[in-house]
Amino acid sequence: MIRGLFNPPALLGVDLCPEHIRLIQLGLRRRWRTTHYCVEGCAIQPIQHHTPGPDEATAMSRALQQAVQQTGIQTRQVAVALSDSAVISKTMTLPAVAADEMVHRVRLEAAEQIPFPIAEAALDFVILGPSAKAMDQVEVLLVAARRETVEQYIAIVQAADLKCRIVDSLPIVIQRAYHTFFQFQATDHLPYALLDTGHNRCHLVVFLGDTIICQHSTPATSDQIVHTACEQLRTGLHSEHPLAGLWLAGPHAASIAEPLAAHLQIPVAFANPFIRMTRRPDVPVLSPDHEAPGMLAACSLALRRFDTHHGSH
Repeated sequence: MIRGLFNPPALLGVDLCPEHIRLIQLGLRRRWRTTHYCVEGCAIQPIQHHTPGPDEATAMSRALQQAVQQTGIQTRQVAVALSDSAVISKTMTLPAVAADEMVHRVRLEAAEQIPFPIAEAALDFVILGPSAKAMDQVEVLLVAARRETVEQYIAIVQAADLKCRIVDSLPIVIQRAYHTFFQFQATDHLPYALLDTGHNRCHLVVFLGDTIICQHSTPATSDQIVHTACEQLRTGLHSEHPLAGLWLAGPHAASIAEPLAAHLQIPVAFANPFIRMTRRPDVPVLSPDHEAPGMLAACSLALRRFDTHHGSH
C-alpha cells in the first residue's frame, strides 16, 4: 500500500476555546485486517490572561504555540473551527442533485438567507441525509461566517508559526464527531442526543439514525448549562420521540452528568472519542470523564486529515 494514501499529510486538530487550547493529531494504524485511529500527540494548554480584544488573540496564539511544543509534534498544518457565536447555521431542504449543482444551489440559498452580502461570506455545508418531505430531496446544513472572522482565526494560527489549512465550523464538527465516534452505539429506531458545552455555549444535536432531528445552540455559563440543555431538549423533541440516551462533550461534562441524568431520567454518558483508538506510548492518557469529552471537537477536526472531499466554498 502507498503510505501517502494510507496516512495523508499530517494535520493538527485545534479547538480554540476562550480558556484552553486543545489539540490532537490522529494517524491510521492497521492491525491484522482492521484499521483504526491512533493518537500521535495531544495537549491541553490553559490560556493565560484571556480578555476580549487583541490581547485575547495574542494569548491564544501563545498558548497554541506552547501546546504544540508540549507535544513535540513537528506538524505545522492546522485545522480550526469557528465557534457557534461566529457563524450562522440553517437547515434547508433542497433537491438531491450532483455535487457541482448542489454547490450552486446552496450559494443561491445563502445569498437570500444570510444577513450580509454574499461577497463578504465564507460558506460551508454538509448534506444531512434524505428529507422526510420527499424522496428526491435532501436536508442540507448551511453554515456562513463573515470572511473577516475567518481571517481572525487564521491570524491566531499564523501568529503561532503554524499554517491554517482548514477553517471548519462547530455545527459541522459536532455532526462529524457523532457519525464517526458514536453512531455505531445508537439504535436506528430511537433518537440520541449529543451535547457539547464548549465555547460558553450549549450546542445540542439530536439524531435518529444518521439523520438530524433538531439542532440548537444557546449561550450558557457553567451554572446555566443544565437548565439550558433541558430547555433545548423540551423545545426540540416531541413526546412521540422519547430520547434513548445523551452523550456529553465539552469541558463541563463531568460536572453536569449527574444533574442532567436526574432531570431527564435517561442514560447519560461521556462523549469519549478515544474508546476505539490506540495511542503512541509517549502520548498521555486522558481521563474519560474530565479530559476526553473536552477533546471531541479537536478530534473531529483532526479527522479532516483523511478527507476525500468537502463542501467548503
